[in-house]
Amino acid sequence: MVHHNITSKPVVENNKQISPEPIQSIKEKTWKFLSIFIGSADRWELTFLGASIFWIAVMGITEKRMIMWLGSHLFLYIGMSIAFHRYFSHKSFRTSRIFQAVIAVWGTCALQGGVLFWSALHRHHHTHCDQEVDLHSPQPLSWKGFYWGQIGWLSQHRILFLWEDNRLIDDLSKYKELCFIQKYDQHIAGAYMLLWLIFGGFEGLIFGGLLARVTSYQCTALVNSIDHMFGYTWKDDGDCKAVNVWWSLPLQLGENWHANHHQSPGRSSRKIAWWEIDPIHWVILGFEKCGLVWDVKK
Repeated sequence: MVHHNITSKPVVENNKQISPEPIQSIKEKTWKFLSIFIGSADRWELTFLGASIFWIAVMGITEKRMIMWLGSHLFLYIGMSIAFHRYFSHKSFRTSRIFQAVIAVWGTCALQGGVLFWSALHRHHHTHCDQEVDLHSPQPLSWKGFYWGQIGWLSQHRILFLWEDNRLIDDLSKYKELCFIQKYDQHIAGAYMLLWLIFGGFEGLIFGGLLARVTSYQCTALVNSIDHMFGYTWKDDGDCKAVNVWWSLPLQLGENWHANHHQSPGRSSRKIAWWEIDPIHWVILGFEKCGLVWDVKK
C-alpha cells in the first residue's frame, strides 16, 4: 500500500503562487467579528434579540405566527417557572421521580441553562440578595443597573462554575437523571427548536422557536431587574430590595409579586393580598388535582 504524504501547498494560477495566508486571515477576521455577538452568554442573548427583530421585520406578523409565538412563549415561560423556580429551586410541592424528570426537561426547553445550573444560581441569589456578591442585582438603581439585571450579568465567567458547588444543589445532584438532563441541556433545547422547524417550517422555527425563546427569557429576567427596582413591599427585608410590580402581571404571570416570594420562598403561591393573582400557581393546582403533584405549599 502506498501512503501519500499530503501537505499544504500554495495554489498555482497562471504561473503565480497564491498564498493560503489571505484565506486564513479572512477566517480570523470573520471569527473576530462574530465573537462580538456570540462570545459570552450576554452577547448570545443580544444576538438572539437582534435576530428576532430582524426576522420579524423581514417576514412580517400574521395571526398564525402570533399563535405560534404566544403558545410557545407560554409553554417555555410557565414550564421554566414551575420546574426550575418553584420546584427545583424552592421545593414548593412534591412529586414523583418520573414527573420530576419530565418537568426538568420541560424547563430545559427554555434554553436558560440546565436544571442544576439554574437552581444553583437562584439559590445563591436568595442567600445573597442585593449584596455585593449577588450575581444579578440591579442595585444601585439606574439604567445601567436595569441592563445588568436583565442581560449584563450573563457576562460573568463565574456563573458557569457556580452550580458545580454541590453545597447549593446536593439534594438535586444525587439524581442521575437530573445530572444527565443538565449535561445535555443544550441538546434538549435544540431538539425543541428542531421540532418547530420540522412541524412549522422556517416560520415555526423563527416565531415558535427563536422569538418565543427570547421573550420567555426576557420575562424571566424581569425578576432580576424591575422586581428589585420599583414597586411595593409589605415589609422591609433589609439588604434585599425585592418588590411587587403590579403592572408587570401580564408579562410575569405571578412572578411579579417578587417581594412576597422573598419573604416566603418555599410557597408555591406568590399572593398575599387577595388581588395579587398568580396564574402560574393555578397551573400547579391543576397538576395537584390530576394527582401529578402533592403537598403544595400554598
